[in-house]
This record gives sequence, C-alpha cells and structure tokens, in this order.
Amino acid sequence: MMQPLGFITRTPWVTGCFFLLLALIAYGNAIHHPFVHDDVVFILNNPHIRDLSPASVFQPKIIEGPAAGLINVYYRPLIELYYRLVFAVFGSNAWGFHLINILLHGMNGFLLYRLLGRARLLPPEGALFVAALFVVHPVQTEAVACISGISNLLLLTVMLGCFLCYLRGSEPDGGGALAVSVGLLLTGCLIKEQMIVLPVVILLYEGLNLAGGQRRWGKCLTLFGALAVYFLLRRALLGMAVTGIFDSRGEYLLRFLAIPRSLLTYLQIILWPAGLHYYRSLDVLQTNTWAWAVAAVLLVIVTAVIRRMPSEPRRVMLFGAGWFIITLLPMLNIVPLVNEYSTILNFEHFVYIPVIGLLTALTVFVRERGAAAARILPAAAVGLVLVNVPLTWRQNTFWRSETALFTRTLRFQESGRVRMLLGKALYFQRDYPAAINEYHKALAIMKDYAGKTPLPAVREFYRGFMKGIYFDLAHCHEALQNPGTAITMYDQALAIDPRDIVLYNNLAVVYIKEKNFTAAAGLLEKALGLDPASPLTRQNLAYCYVQLGRRAEADALFRSERVSDYE
Repeated sequence: MMQPLGFITRTPWVTGCFFLLLALIAYGNAIHHPFVHDDVVFILNNPHIRDLSPASVFQPKIIEGPAAGLINVYYRPLIELYYRLVFAVFGSNAWGFHLINILLHGMNGFLLYRLLGRARLLPPEGALFVAALFVVHPVQTEAVACISGISNLLLLTVMLGCFLCYLRGSEPDGGGALAVSVGLLLTGCLIKEQMIVLPVVILLYEGLNLAGGQRRWGKCLTLFGALAVYFLLRRALLGMAVTGIFDSRGEYLLRFLAIPRSLLTYLQIILWPAGLHYYRSLDVLQTNTWAWAVAAVLLVIVTAVIRRMPSEPRRVMLFGAGWFIITLLPMLNIVPLVNEYSTILNFEHFVYIPVIGLLTALTVFVRERGAAAARILPAAAVGLVLVNVPLTWRQNTFWRSETALFTRTLRFQESGRVRMLLGKALYFQRDYPAAINEYHKALAIMKDYAGKTPLPAVREFYRGFMKGIYFDLAHCHEALQNPGTAITMYDQALAIDPRDIVLYNNLAVVYIKEKNFTAAAGLLEKALGLDPASPLTRQNLAYCYVQLGRRAEADALFRSERVSDYE
C-alpha cells in the first residue's frame, strides 16, 4: 500500500515537512481571515491580554449574577497564557494566530503518524493515510480556521506527546520518559479538561495488549494517580472541583436519551461532511426512538464485523472504536450547555480528537477486505485525501467574516442566539436595516423561550439577551436617525433592567440630541441615585442643568466630580 509515496516516510524530517505543507495547502486561505466571534472575546476584548503576571493568568475567573450557574467556567490557564504570549508577538494581527493554528495542526498530523506506528496500530502506509486524512478532513475546519480552536489543537499535541512518552517510558531503556508523560498529562489538564480521558484510552490500549508482552498496569495507574493528585490540589488551592465541570442544569435523562442522535450526527459529518456549520445544535425534546433503533442496528453490524476479524486487527479496531467513544464522551451531551431552551451544542470541533479513532478503525477494516481491496486501497487513499482538500478550502471561507459564518448556520437551523450574533455583525458593517431585521427575529425567539421556562434563573438568562437586543436595536435606530424608535427600544430595555445606568445615560443622550433636557435630566437623576459616583452620569447631568439654567446645581456636580478625582 502506498509504496510510490514511500519517500514521504523515509526520514522524520521529510514526514514532518509533508504534514506541515499539507496543512498549509488545506488551510492556507484562512491565514488572512480576521478575528471572528469567540476570538474577539478571548483576545481583542480581553482586558488582561497584555498582563503576563502569573497571578493574572492562573487566577480562576469568577462570574456573578443570576445567570452565573448557567454559564460554564473552565479553568484553562495555559490557553489564557498562550493568547497573551502570541498577542505580545503579533498584537492584533490575526494572521499570526491563524498561522500558528495551521502549523500546529500539521504537527499534530505528524505526531499522530508517529503514534500509530509506535503503538503498532497501523503499518507506515496506513498510518500515513490516517494522519493525512485527519489533517485535511473538512470537519476539522472549526478547530483550525477558528483562532479560538487552539484549545483543541494544543490539547491533541500534548495528548499525543504524552502517549508517545508513555510508550517510550514503558520500554526497558525508557529512562525518564514516563515522568515526562506524567508532566504532559498535568500540562494537558491546564489546557483543557478533556485531557482526563487519555489515561482511560491508555488503559484500553493495555487491556487489549496491543504492544504485546506483559501488560504495564502499574505504569498506566501512575497516570491515574497523577490525575487524582492534580484534582485534589486544584480543589485545595483554588476551590474548584472536577464535578463543577459537569454541572449542566439537571436535564440529564433528556441528554442521555439524545445520545444516539448526537452519535449519528457526528458519524454523518465525519463520513459525509456535507452541511458543515457553526453552532450545530440538537433539540433534546425531539423524539429519539428512530435514533436508538438505528444505533442498535449499527452496533449489531459492527459487533458482527469485528468478531469475524483475525485477532490483531480486531483488537486495533476495538481500540479505534474505544478512542472515538472515550475521547468524545465528555462532549457527548454531558458537558455542553443548553444553547437555547431545549437545544444542546454539538459543535463540530468536538470531534477534532475522536475522529482519529474512527479513521483508524475504518482503515483497519478496509485493509482486511482481501487482496482486491489491498490493490485499490493506495489509489483510493490518495484520492480521498485529494478530494478533501478543496472541500476543506471551501469550508474555510465561511470563517472569513461573522456575517458569512452566521448566515451559513441559519441555512441549516433556526437560532435566536445566531440571529442576534448576525444582527451584531451586520450592525458593525453598518447595514442597519438588515441588522434590525435579524434583531427582531432574535427577539421573538428569546421572548418565546422566556415565556416557556418555569425556572426564574433561566428566565432572567433569556431576559438578559432581550435587554441586549433592545439596546442594540436602539443603536441601529439612532444610526438611521429614528430617535423616537430608539427611545422606545431603550425604554423596553430599562423595563427589563431598571438599574442599568448605561441604559439611562444612552437614553438621556438621545433626549439631549432632541433638545429635551428636562427628560434627559430626569433619567440622569435616576441613574445618579443608583450610582452617585458615576463620572459619566455626573457630566451628562451637569450639561443638562446648564442647558436648563440650573448652573448652581451643575457647578455642584462639577466640583464634586473634581473632588472625587483626587480622592
């Protein structure tokens, strides 16, 4: 198989360069894309992006308010450190972040090739095919073309390095490789919580005895011991428990019943990557009967196929299937939040790592189909890789802007949050009529959610979205010189949150522009009552007092402002 491509595997340097080049070819058109969506939040709008102090990087983030329990707070200090270091080098130039993503993805392809061979899972040509297809598969676009997908890329780098060091440390002359493996395991936990599944994968590897000889249970258990120590220390030092990662509003039965649908969705986008899009979601209230039936039939077929295979390929197929399920398990309807009302997120980047197991198992299956399959496999493998490159290239283009990204999502599913995000993107493009249209659609959906939920905290969560939509609608109407409608929108937002001084100030400015200083002053007096120390409120109110001939009151505000500046 693939003997004509044997030169690629001649030396590690040549193989490594091949994977880097392959990644650049498949994702090169994403290098000049801007920061999009989460990239803006984590990098451009990060108030601490220039702070490299350890206290700032490693301090857990605290979210307060009525919706705090509904928001996943992850502890990923090394990702935070990565953003800050890269920002220190490239600043707000997105191309540097994109280039690192692409090169790291290519390096992951090389490390995967090395692992598949070192672990005796596939021969060199089979490992080359699996790693190459992993690199160019369109489903990887969400992890690679999106800058904030770096958490998946870095995690896999550390996972593969950890596994390779474990294999090296299990050899008689392994030296300190096992200690390095433990260090990488703990490093991975500081990148992304999904790292906790790797010892389970290695346990499966040992259980199937894929390395041959005596099983190394003790060294495998060393990894579990290191994990236990890490989480005990994390709880003691930071007050953070691993159980907090899995807190997700209590509808676990519905999530469990929807697992077959999620699995079938992931299998579909891997085996037939059509209709890929961001914010992929699944409604847990929809019927799951058909999905359980299909999953049961597939399980019977796969079990029958595996049982008929010779011992060694059977064990590799079992390991591939196990890798797929184990690495997907944390994302399989357990951790992902409810996105909107009864829908949970099935992001495509969730399969960035699991896809490795599925591709490995399928490659073993095809290789065992006999001599005829072996003859056509090299050409078929090369062809499959080449076909996927333009598909991935096209998929990258949807990350060129937030408008393109969210417009594509709405082609496949309705979403209030995506409508809202598209409205914001259109607003920044100054397409105010289109933005208003999207905002009103989002508002109708959020009102429906808030009206249906019986839980007060969840209702406030959606009302918070509604307040933000009214706020943005007011801005759109201000830009279109519609002050009356802008005032109505601000009033609606204030009805939801009558303690938001920003809303009072913005609404007062609209009245000031309309020369209605009395109405503006009334609003600002309310805002000052909520926050007497607000400089913005004091300045705006003093201006209104001057316009109303109440100079003594204006002077008092200005004097108070100057005094507070020095206090």
